[in-house]
Amino acid sequence: MSYSYSPYRTLTIPATITDDKTGTTYEVIPDADAEDPRGWLMPEEGALWILQSNYSTEEEYPPQNPVLEAMFEYLMRGYNYDDALKLALRHTRIFHPGRRYVGSVEYVRFDKSIWYKIAVVTDADVLEPSGLVSDWKAWARGDVWCVIPSDDDVPLSGIYADDEEDAFKQYLNLTR
Repeated sequence: MSYSYSPYRTLTIPATITDDKTGTTYEVIPDADAEDPRGWLMPEEGALWILQSNYSTEEEYPPQNPVLEAMFEYLMRGYNYDDALKLALRHTRIFHPGRRYVGSVEYVRFDKSIWYKIAVVTDADVLEPSGLVSDWKAWARGDVWCVIPSDDDVPLSGIYADDEEDAFKQYLNLTR
């Protein structure tokens, strides 16, 4: 297959990709209705907590996740972020033995002016923390896309990709 590509410019001028063989044109636009991936999991399966930010979006209290709630208690006692998470993971292994939690404290920088310090914890049997962080970062950057074909083919939204071309490739993989 060969395609002609016109890059995304604004919300009113989407990226267009045309199948040179069939003439079908696909519009690729940012998914303005994409949901925050932190809501995909039940709190006991995994959670991401924004600890600090220069963007005024810190969350005062953690999500209702046993590890992050324990971490909050250790932070209130004066521990630093890394030590508080280590102690919280140990606490949870002892008092909530039914789940195997893994987690990390990470510094996420989007550009020179926007940064976040986050704590992410997941049940190791459900998802790795890096997966939740990766999806959250893509969502926060606006790298969630909709692909809308000009023919009667099915449009698809919620495609997490670095750019329009990657979103289109994922669309083809999912619909072909």
